[in-house]
Amino acid sequence: EHIASYASIVSLFFLSGSLYALHIFLAVSRTPLTALFALCVALLTTHMVWVHKFSLKETQHIIALVTLVLAELFLAILFLPIPFLTSAAIMAIMGYGAWEYSHHLLLKTLTPRLITQQLAFAALLISILLSTAPWSI
Repeated sequence: EHIASYASIVSLFFLSGSLYALHIFLAVSRTPLTALFALCVALLTTHMVWVHKFSLKETQHIIALVTLVLAELFLAILFLPIPFLTSAAIMAIMGYGAWEYSHHLLLKTLTPRLITQQLAFAALLISILLSTAPWSI
């Protein structure tokens, strides 16, 4: 289970990095990139649900919600003037957070303390990333 989770995070990093690079270097439109990203995130989220042995019928709403949130975030980050690897790292952090929240929500172990810890860790990592990234205006 843990190896599959790590593989999903790494896959999300390389997927989003590749799509951001396509947008920056080849000027590919945002719409097909976002659609492709949403499709891949839906597959990765379904994989996470399947690996943890949850019922696909019971988790359809969570798969849709995680896909929608990460696709919107992907689209929003496309507008930031930061390098594509920084954008990919942000997406990996946010994907990890979304998958962890959904995992604990399905296990019914989601507590306010866990939410605070995850948010603080993600905020720290993203603030370090954004403060050290070269911004091109």
